[in-house]
Amino acid sequence: MMIKKTINHNKLYRPYAISSSSVNNFKCNKRLFSIMTETNYDYNYKKQKLNNRFQTTSSYIKPSVLDNNIQWKYDIGIIKKKIDDKLIQKPDGYRRDGIIFEKVLGIIYENEGYTVTPTGGTNDAGVDLIAEKDRKKIAIQAKNYNDNMTSKYLNKNNIEVVFNKIKNDGELKHLGPGKSFYGARLHIYNDNIVNMRPQFVENIAIKHQYDIFDKMIYGKTWLLNYTNCLTQNSIKKFYDLFDK
Repeated sequence: MMIKKTINHNKLYRPYAISSSSVNNFKCNKRLFSIMTETNYDYNYKKQKLNNRFQTTSSYIKPSVLDNNIQWKYDIGIIKKKIDDKLIQKPDGYRRDGIIFEKVLGIIYENEGYTVTPTGGTNDAGVDLIAEKDRKKIAIQAKNYNDNMTSKYLNKNNIEVVFNKIKNDGELKHLGPGKSFYGARLHIYNDNIVNMRPQFVENIAIKHQYDIFDKMIYGKTWLLNYTNCLTQNSIKKFYDLFDK
């Protein structure tokens, strides 16, 4: 006997997102299925099994919640594409836009609960953004490099120079004498980074007395994956940014 599958044979999963109840904590775990709205899922396993057998539509997920999740997934897909398009473009014909990269990172960090301060200008002493949360300040340097520039200008020696500049110049300029950042991060919109062992990054953190548990170097994949954690407020910020 041939069994004809209905729409209910397709499993409906909750998207990877931040639940409204944990927005203040700004934690995202991709293995946890949580939701973006106040409405809870009406889950009943036996009810779903019956719906699968006898109905063409299911009340397993309330329609309003399903509509919201579909819209959220659509928005995230659009934002991922717009980020990638904007950051790989060369507006002047020669290099990628570093300013837009800083603005994208600013929204990402605000989504995580940080207060973000752009340093502004070219004389930034190695610090493009300062992200602060729980009275801890993190210095951020952003490099929107293509493959060739990444391999040429971000080898191990170059990366050490980046963090040395943050420590020696950035802290003095942006914090004042005798004060230090809690951590420092290098963001690159590229995954073509020289293969470095964790010990290399950890040694830099120890040398400059930064958080040794921090990854410190973040690539393109990290940024795009993190958009799966965006709240509705951050989604709106991205749309506003791209509409300018």
